[in-house]
Amino acid sequence: MTCFLRRKILKNFTCNIYIGNHGTAIGIQEYITILTDTLGARGCLVNVSTELDESVPNIIIDEFTNFIENKIIANFKKDFPEAVIVYVLTEFIARKHLVTSFNLFGNIFDSSLVALMSVLVRHRRIDFISNEFNDYLVLLLHLPVLLLYGVGFVVWHVMGLIMRGRSGPSLIQRLQAHLHKVAYMSSRYIGLESNIKYADLIITSHESIQKGMDKKKWLNPNQYIGVLYPEINKADVLDNILIDKTANIEITGTISRYRKRWIRKIDRVLLEYGIYNKFFLCRTMSFKDKKAKKKKQQRGAFSLHPPKTMFWPYCSPTRLYRALQEDHNIPIITKNYGQHPIEDVCVLYEGVNTILEVYSMYNDRGRINHLLEGKIDKYNAIAAARNDELFSKLSEHVNF
Repeated sequence: MTCFLRRKILKNFTCNIYIGNHGTAIGIQEYITILTDTLGARGCLVNVSTELDESVPNIIIDEFTNFIENKIIANFKKDFPEAVIVYVLTEFIARKHLVTSFNLFGNIFDSSLVALMSVLVRHRRIDFISNEFNDYLVLLLHLPVLLLYGVGFVVWHVMGLIMRGRSGPSLIQRLQAHLHKVAYMSSRYIGLESNIKYADLIITSHESIQKGMDKKKWLNPNQYIGVLYPEINKADVLDNILIDKTANIEITGTISRYRKRWIRKIDRVLLEYGIYNKFFLCRTMSFKDKKAKKKKQQRGAFSLHPPKTMFWPYCSPTRLYRALQEDHNIPIITKNYGQHPIEDVCVLYEGVNTILEVYSMYNDRGRINHLLEGKIDKYNAIAAARNDELFSKLSEHVNF
C-alpha cells in the first residue's frame, strides 16, 4: 500500500529531460528510457527537450564538455535562480597516481596523460576551473613517465617497420583513439567539477558514484537524493526474449583486449566440446556500427558482459538492463560484484558447465521463462521500492 501511494505522488506533474548538452541522444537513450518509464509509472508527465524550462524540474544527464551548452546552463540558472536542475551522474570518479578523472582504472601512463590533459584543458577553457599550483606540480612529477612512453612508442613503431616491413598506422590509430578517450573523460570530469554548482539535486546510476562525490566534498547533505534503478518490463522481456536470435553469444560496446580474451576463452570451450556447429562462436557488435544497425544485423541469444579491463572495479547495470529490455537476450556476467540487484537477474559464468547450460537452454523457452520470471520479480520489487524512495525525495525538494 505504501508503494502504491508513493507511485501516485508525482501524478499531474511534469519533468523536463534536457538533452541539449549531448551531441546526440543515441548515447543516452537508455537513460532517457529509464527516466521516462520510472517517472511515468509514478504519474509524472515527462518531456524530452533541447530547451530548459524554468517552470518544471530540469533533469540533465551529465556531459559538460560543450562550451556553448555550459554557458546556456549557467545563464539559465542566473536568469532563473529558483528553477530546479537535477543532474543524473553516470561516470565513476577515480583518483590514481595523484590525479583524478572519470573511469581512471588504467596504468600510470593513463594517469600521466590525465595530468597533461587536465593542465592543457584548464588552461584553454575559461568555463572550466583554472589550474592551481598543485596541478603543475603533479604534471612535473608525471613528465618522466610521458617521456619514457613517448620514446617507447617511437622505438616500437620503428621496430615494427623493420621487422614486418610495413607501416604501422594501426598502432598510431590505437594510440590516437586511446589519447582521445583519456582526454575526453578528463574533460568530462573537469566539466562536471566546474558545473556542479548549478545542480540543485543529484541522482546517480550507481551507488559507488556517490562515494566518489563524497570524497570530493562537492555536495551538501541534502543535495544527493539517491540511485536511479531501471525497472524491467517483465511481460515484454518474457514475450520477446531470444525471439529471432541466433544461437551464439554476442559481446557489444568497446571490444577491449580483456574482452577479447574472454571471447577466445568462450570460443575455445565451444570448439573443444564440438558444439560450435550448432552454437556458433562469439560475435562482436559495436554500437557505433551504424551500418550494422541499418542492416538489422542478426543478434545473439546471449550476451557476454566482462568488465572493460581486468581491474575494472564496478558492474554496469545499464548495460545489463539494455541486454534484457532492448536487445532481448540473456546477459552472462563473468563476475558478480554484489553492487547492484540487477546482477542477480543474469547468468553467472562459472566455467564449461555454464556454456553447456545456455546451449541446452536455447531451444527451451519454458526453462528460460522459469529462469527469468522469478529473478525479474525479485529485482523489480527492490528497484521499485528504491525508486519510490528516490522520487519521494525529489517531490519533497521541488514541492510537487
